[in-house]
Amino acid sequence: MTSYDLDAPEVDSGITWPPRRADPLLPPPAFDEVRARCPVSRVSLYDGSAAWLATRHDDMRALLRNPAMSANPRVGGYPNSSANHSASRNTQGGFIRMDAPEHDVQRRMLTKAFSVRQVELLRPYVEQLVDELLDGMAAAGGPVDLVAALAEPLPARAICKILDLPSSDAAFLLGRVATWMNLNSPPDVSAQASGDLAAFLDNLILRRLEKPGEDIVSHLVAQQFQQGAISRQDLVGMLQLLVVGGFDTTANMIALGTIAFLRFPDQAAELRAHPELAAPAMEELLRYLSVAHHVASRVATDDIMIRGVCIHAGDGVIAPIPAANHDPEVFEDPHVLNIRRDARDHVSFGFGIHQCLGQNLARIELQVVFVKLLQRFPDLRLAVAESDLDFRNSMIYGVPELLVTWGEA
Repeated sequence: MTSYDLDAPEVDSGITWPPRRADPLLPPPAFDEVRARCPVSRVSLYDGSAAWLATRHDDMRALLRNPAMSANPRVGGYPNSSANHSASRNTQGGFIRMDAPEHDVQRRMLTKAFSVRQVELLRPYVEQLVDELLDGMAAAGGPVDLVAALAEPLPARAICKILDLPSSDAAFLLGRVATWMNLNSPPDVSAQASGDLAAFLDNLILRRLEKPGEDIVSHLVAQQFQQGAISRQDLVGMLQLLVVGGFDTTANMIALGTIAFLRFPDQAAELRAHPELAAPAMEELLRYLSVAHHVASRVATDDIMIRGVCIHAGDGVIAPIPAANHDPEVFEDPHVLNIRRDARDHVSFGFGIHQCLGQNLARIELQVVFVKLLQRFPDLRLAVAESDLDFRNSMIYGVPELLVTWGEA
């Protein structure tokens, strides 16, 4: 174990985690103040304990690439946002909660399936699905709940296709994920939702054992589980990770991204006129919104130094994505959406070995949906005041409903 004798004085950030957003599309203003005053400082947690808060882009990357920072929530000192968060983290399986080398072994089982080349094969399906969903919106006429009509069914049905599940299963999966990830759900309700999802996926594994197909679950069962490379429990955890990562983040990006483009109509017009900007535009939208606003949490397994501060073994560390993505040292005028910005250094998918495996699929879905949405409905607008929207302070930030309309007022 590494030991440091000269500790810098601890500085209290004055923040109780998690802080609230003042502007629903921007990080909590406390991040800007703390980043300038004490970029690595102490933060109070819901249970009276404390953790370290790192608010600079380079510090976050340094922490997340450090092998002494564990992602395992069962390690003592791991920082949680709430009692619900603690309950859900302790029931969530999958390699996202593992450290190397176990993490690397399981992640490699999925790397090929989610490579850029493999995921690009899904682009025609995503384009067809988006057209179908937009046709449904047009036929219904405004006002329409964009979350129910577009934001949720797009990623849900895409994941169902990958898992070779009927589209009718999407509603069940969405409901369990939403309850599980909601910080306001009672811990027992959150645990029940997690258990329901695990039971569904365990049953799916059994069905694929009995009748294999050409889907990703069948391949994992045949090539990994039946060969003894992964336990049934770990395979359930892996599939949980695919479902949660595939649904919640992308759905909230679509809903909040729509609000962002309506707030910045010049950027919407730019993308509408120049669809070739879709790829860089989505990198900027991912940076700007930073919907995974409680990520990333770690716990030190050894003493490390960061910006002159000693983080001791057993100390929890929170390096929030929104703080890093809005660091003015890296992104000029970070609180402005600019789709011509080079935002490739954003950390919206995390950083280091735990970087989001499904990011290539998310990029395709976002690129397709926003070009088509903005071109199909150039006069799209909110049907209610933005101030009346119910912004959800869950592990993934978003709105449960987004009424939009178009055409003559």
